[in-house]
Amino acid sequence: MGPETSSDSVGEPEAAADFRAAAHDCLAGFAGWTEARWRADGQRVYDLVQRLADLTADSAGRPRRRVPRLDNPFGLADQFAVVAHDLEVSAVGRGPATYAGAAAQVRQLLSR
Repeated sequence: MGPETSSDSVGEPEAAADFRAAAHDCLAGFAGWTEARWRADGQRVYDLVQRLADLTADSAGRPRRRVPRLDNPFGLADQFAVVAHDLEVSAVGRGPATYAGAAAQVRQLLSR
């Protein structure tokens, strides 16, 4: 095993668990959002969903695709859940950096 770098300071299983926890916290927070909150912050959630979808495509070696924008803002929570799961699965074996970056992006959304 080589020397540890900053991106390797946490192993992949721990980074994946951290991403999973951040995604869970985000989904739990969405449960309390009103329609007004979705209308105010929906674009930020959509942008995060797109970034996670791009990370998923990159991890799986597939081309990036645009995530469809749904008419109902409440559908963003479902899109987030699906894309977060897809990322968790596709990033297995890619090291902790993908998970760590995704967790940081999710936490940034939560902090606002």
